[in-house]
Amino acid sequence: MILPMSKEYVGMTHFRWQRVLPLLALWAMPLPAQDITGVGDELTNRPIRIVAIVAPDYPKAPLQRKETATVDLAGRVKVDGTLEVPSLKVTGGDESFAAAVREVAPLWVFQPPLDERTCESRADELRMRVWFELDEGKPKVSVSNPASAAGASAPASGTGDILRRKTGRMPAFPGQALNKGIQGTVVAVMKVDSQGNVKNVHIRPGMFNDWFGPVTERALYTWEFDVLPDYPRGKPHICIEIPVDYKMATNPREGMQVRPRLPARVQ
Repeated sequence: MILPMSKEYVGMTHFRWQRVLPLLALWAMPLPAQDITGVGDELTNRPIRIVAIVAPDYPKAPLQRKETATVDLAGRVKVDGTLEVPSLKVTGGDESFAAAVREVAPLWVFQPPLDERTCESRADELRMRVWFELDEGKPKVSVSNPASAAGASAPASGTGDILRRKTGRMPAFPGQALNKGIQGTVVAVMKVDSQGNVKNVHIRPGMFNDWFGPVTERALYTWEFDVLPDYPRGKPHICIEIPVDYKMATNPREGMQVRPRLPARVQ
């Protein structure tokens, strides 16, 4: 099967000291608001997304010969967002291109699809393509967006509001992260039942989970919602994705900022 793949530039190998390239949609790849957060079927049918890619080095010998190549990758994204050792197929070059990808692929991080029953990540098969190219004689490495068994996102069902946050505390900026100057975003998925109770909080794979995941999880478990008329009939629960930004204000008087971003249909 031939998979449609759009190319995403991830960096040139001479920036080796910056090889870890965060591609979380909230930061490096601006998306419309309805794609940043999700609720219901749109969320649980969403395919695999990139969190971080470590750019492979362009093999030295092929670079000297001015050779280019593509590497097709097939693997499995685990529930923690890491990639199992993939199979690799090289077109247009030798096996040194596959070796370059194989070296860094275990360091890649993804957001897997969600299990609609638990509102937690589930493993899924993944296919990607890596391009090794020359741009005015300089090495350039690009990757495709992942193609997965989950397919494309389902369109959001309906346009009305389904939940309104009633009670619950906001996450606090962790003191250890504040002292070290760490800021970032974590993505949480809440399982909310038809009575507006939070039954589960799942922190999606990400770059800052160790810093902000536990405090986010504890706070979101305290939330309760009012159920609005457009809540899907017959569903015992729905899944809600909420990115939470932990940022330090540029103005010292403003201190630190913690901002949960609710989906468009959740007030």
